[in-house]
Amino acid sequence: MTPTALHYINIASGIREGLHIQKGNIRFTADQEKRIIERSRVEIKFEIERRKYAKNAVSRLDCLYVADNESIIEEMFHHHPDLLIFKVKIAEALNYTRVDSKWYDEYLKTKTNKYIKKYWTGHKHDESISNWEYLVDGSIMVDDPNIWLT
Repeated sequence: MTPTALHYINIASGIREGLHIQKGNIRFTADQEKRIIERSRVEIKFEIERRKYAKNAVSRLDCLYVADNESIIEEMFHHHPDLLIFKVKIAEALNYTRVDSKWYDEYLKTKTNKYIKKYWTGHKHDESISNWEYLVDGSIMVDDPNIWLT
């Protein structure tokens, strides 16, 4: 996966400069653009807090996201019908950070700063469910015998 966090920040910067975003020939609504700007603010907040709580952690702005639970990936992408999920392995990592993605979701809902700290300090959200995502500074490779890439 590409750095989704940086994607929000880049698009939001264009919106703030007066550009309008569209997908194909369908222009984003003002509400959609507002949500993109809000997500960019969240990502900037997470980066500021990362530097405070986990200086050596991999930044969400410049990483590959890898999860160990297929249902978490489906949930992150709202069960999009075009979503492709592959089993991968980390081929090379200069660094990686394991975080519980549910703290990010909690922050999105409540804007409560303690959830950012729990995210960056590696606290598990729910002991009964694996919600780990790995922020990887490196490369990954497809490791799924059921997938043929050409």
